[in-house]
Amino acid sequence: MERFKEAAKFTLATLFFLACAVGIGWLEGPGIWRDLGVRSAGYVEAEGARVVTAWCKPSQVVFSTCDVSVEVAGEAKLRSFDFLALGGLIGRYQAKVVHRVAQPQLLTTTLALEHLPRRVAALLGLEATFLGLLAFGIRIRLRERAEKRTAASRATSPVWPRPAAFASPREPAVSRRSGRSWG
Repeated sequence: MERFKEAAKFTLATLFFLACAVGIGWLEGPGIWRDLGVRSAGYVEAEGARVVTAWCKPSQVVFSTCDVSVEVAGEAKLRSFDFLALGGLIGRYQAKVVHRVAQPQLLTTTLALEHLPRRVAALLGLEATFLGLLAFGIRIRLRERAEKRTAASRATSPVWPRPAAFASPREPAVSRRSGRSWG
């Protein structure tokens, strides 16, 4: 029963860290990918769209979350751009709605583009943390298994008597020559 509990704890911890890594990538990855494409291809200010609110607040010790609400002409609902960034971004910001030159439907904000390096750093830092903890846990688990197997094999392996042909370390060794001669 104890062995089952250990396996269940390890499995749940593995799934938790894996889910955290996948979740962060799922939430932040597409926005970063979009903004990298917009930034590299060039962008212009979007007509018929305006930023309603743009503010950032500290989320954790080293991270900040930013929320930007955008009103687009012809759409009933506000579009929301949320992202996580490394560093202390606090307060309201002035931002503009921009789009990729070749794709006017692909909107983003200047705030998201200005803090793109911080966003990439936050994503990579969190991914490295969760995947590092996962790898560390797997390494500990494998080491524990190897130690248990070694201890079990030592406990169950028979102790074989020392062959008489080998001399004791206290007795001088006697060499015997065989009658064969090579070459």
